[in-house]
Amino acid sequence: MRSDSIKGLAQSIAKPAYRRLLTAEPALRRAVPALIIAFLVTICVGAFVQIVEGRRQAVSEILKQMEAGADILADRIDRTRGNRTDFNSRVQSELDRLGPHWMRSPGRAILLTNTDGAIFAGLQQVVVANPDGMTVVSVPLETGMIGRKLLDLFGPSQPLTTFGAHAGVLEITLADGTPVFATVRHLDVVQLAIVHPRADALAAWRADTALTVTLSATTGFVVLILGFAFHWQATRAREADEIYDTVRGRIDTALNRG
Repeated sequence: MRSDSIKGLAQSIAKPAYRRLLTAEPALRRAVPALIIAFLVTICVGAFVQIVEGRRQAVSEILKQMEAGADILADRIDRTRGNRTDFNSRVQSELDRLGPHWMRSPGRAILLTNTDGAIFAGLQQVVVANPDGMTVVSVPLETGMIGRKLLDLFGPSQPLTTFGAHAGVLEITLADGTPVFATVRHLDVVQLAIVHPRADALAAWRADTALTVTLSATTGFVVLILGFAFHWQATRAREADEIYDTVRGRIDTALNRG
């Protein structure tokens, strides 16, 4: 009756295999949603692990960079101050010259304090646009930072101003509530402090996280659409088979009566 249909063609060519497929179809129909859910869970777990590991690596890289940069800069400041008598009068430009180039990062600040612990010089690194693209340059500190006590900036509960290099690089919260990565080095008569706000330090990690979440969500959405399409097509096929069986039964009954 329907030799041009897929079902009739499959029955005429390989009826036993087709019957086995029809028998296994309900199990396959129930297995597909479970497989889709398992796939989505795997994607979510993989994205979560990647995000957490990416943050750990980003923080570790920041800590190593700040610690190595602080050691190098402290050593260069000590040697330059011993060789040049005009260092204090040119400290602002000297800080930019002595700092390693790879240490430059948007938002990072380099502070120098006097014997009283008050900030008397420093630089802040910002991103500026030029014809060659975006570059990081050092600019003088805000006027409100000059003369401020380092202890008042960091807060009294942190160990950096006491232990210096022995404390390493710590993630602390400033007195104004800003979370930062900070380290301090004790020199002969001054203190060197490097401060990097956490929001600026982890900007690249947040961009990678947004990309990972977007790709995972897009993949999950596409898989859900395909699963819905499969379920809808399977339902239509099942309804078509039921209609076909009903019509064939009626035709057979009519022919028998005739």
